Amino acid sequence: MNTVDLPRALRGGSRRHVRVKENTRLLWHVRESGLVGHGRIRNLSASGMLVELTSVNAFPDQSIFSFDSNLNDANYIPDTGQLVWRKKKRFSSNEYLCGFQFADLPVVLLYRLKKRIESGVRDLIRMWKINRAVSIFLGVVTGALIGYAVWLGGVIFQDVSRSNEGFLATATQQADLTREYQRFYADTTRQLADVTLELNQTTALYADTTRRLADVTLGLNQTIALYQESQKSLQATQQELAVVKSVLSQTESLLAAAQAKNVGAKQQAVAAGSQAGQASAALINQIKYENRLPRISALAERDRVRLMYGNQGYFVKGGQPVQVDEQQYQATSFDALPPGKVPNPDPKVRVNVTVFQ
Repeated sequence: MNTVDLPRALRGGSRRHVRVKENTRLLWHVRESGLVGHGRIRNLSASGMLVELTSVNAFPDQSIFSFDSNLNDANYIPDTGQLVWRKKKRFSSNEYLCGFQFADLPVVLLYRLKKRIESGVRDLIRMWKINRAVSIFLGVVTGALIGYAVWLGGVIFQDVSRSNEGFLATATQQADLTREYQRFYADTTRQLADVTLELNQTTALYADTTRRLADVTLGLNQTIALYQESQKSLQATQQELAVVKSVLSQTESLLAAAQAKNVGAKQQAVAAGSQAGQASAALINQIKYENRLPRISALAERDRVRLMYGNQGYFVKGGQPVQVDEQQYQATSFDALPPGKVPNPDPKVRVNVTVFQ
């Protein structure tokens, strides 16, 4: 089959015969050099074939090869062929691509070869049609996809435009919010500085108040200690007062006995008459003197107790004004004593006492 009988897309350039793909193994033999080996047919035509050979030795150009494809009665591979060209494969040291030309083929073998090539051409045409249909389909799909992409690009462009407008409005709002936040931050910073200043002042005031509280606590503790000491002194004074009252009661008893003795002495003196006048007068003077001694002692004791319950000569003591218990102070007078306990004073004696506060 000639290439002019094929569609233009399948024509092999300037070649006269159609080449079809082949993948048949064969054995080869070079008559001149005696080299043998194996190879594989890559494509085939009515005038020649392309064979991939494996050989460690080089063989001269224009050599005549003998082939054995082991296809038996269905063999369509010529038995001999002349080497036209050869080329070493890339990245290989012993593999070659060789072009062979056929000459003087038998009629039967030529018929079988043409049938094989026609079958390959039909397969090639069928594959070409399939590829063309697929190409057309892919072209239509590609065109549709391009149209869809153009439409989608327009839609996306519109969406992007609207999105850009929204982003621009959002950016404007964000800028306004940023400026507002900056103003708010400045106000907050200023308020924070004011609060910090007030906090420092409050801390200093708290420290001063704490120091004053410590001083007041110390003064209070001292006052409590002084109060406790005063209570102890008061209890001691009350005990001494009880002793003084007991002594005063005894003194009054002695005074009453002395007065009774004085009355009896006076009666005896009157009965004795004038002879005992001088002796009676001396005795009366002695009795009066004895009567005055208890009173003098009682008055001295009263003055001592009053001095103890009074301010003891202090208006201010320990930084505090001196307080006088008037009730206890007045209890030391003879007027506060129960009836019968107060000594009978001499009616001829006048005592003028003025109390100064």
